[in-house]
Amino acid sequence: KIKKLYIPDYMCYTAGRICEKYQCEYAYYPIQENFLPDLCVELKDNEYVYIVNYYGQLSNDILLQLVHSYGNVIVDNVQAFFQTPLDGIDTIYNCRKFFGVSDGAYLYTTSKIQNELDIDFSYDRIRFVLGRYEKDASSFFHEASHNNTIFDNQPVKRMSKLTENMLKNISYNEIKEKREHNFAFLHRHLK
Repeated sequence: KIKKLYIPDYMCYTAGRICEKYQCEYAYYPIQENFLPDLCVELKDNEYVYIVNYYGQLSNDILLQLVHSYGNVIVDNVQAFFQTPLDGIDTIYNCRKFFGVSDGAYLYTTSKIQNELDIDFSYDRIRFVLGRYEKDASSFFHEASHNNTIFDNQPVKRMSKLTENMLKNISYNEIKEKREHNFAFLHRHLK
């Protein structure tokens, strides 16, 4: 029931397309060098600010300040998978950006979905994921890119059973530790 969505201008085209698809008005806003919104607006009841947590740079304390400032906020933690969602704040995560799966995302919300969601099927989109185990990533670049465009015209669905089972076999703590180790290494050498 969102009537207008404010979207950062440092973002891919998909959010605007989704707004158009569902006849939701939208406007872009600039971000500052520290990735915070450069937006002075008093929101009406059905207006929201879409906050992207670029590279996980926005702590939950900062996100709470933004919620306090704007009220209606949707947090995009697509680039901050391991950041805990805030209670009562709609938050989006994307599994494809962090793990070897062809689909899948998480939405944390207190809103109730009116109708039952169909379950997605991913067996026909998994080839590029599996191929990377035996060949280099560049051999499957076009398939992976094509897979990203498939979601442009898809309705919201539940995660596929294949993806759900693949994600159950992931050691999230190990991956989080490895990413933090890699970041620390790069930071030590590049600062």
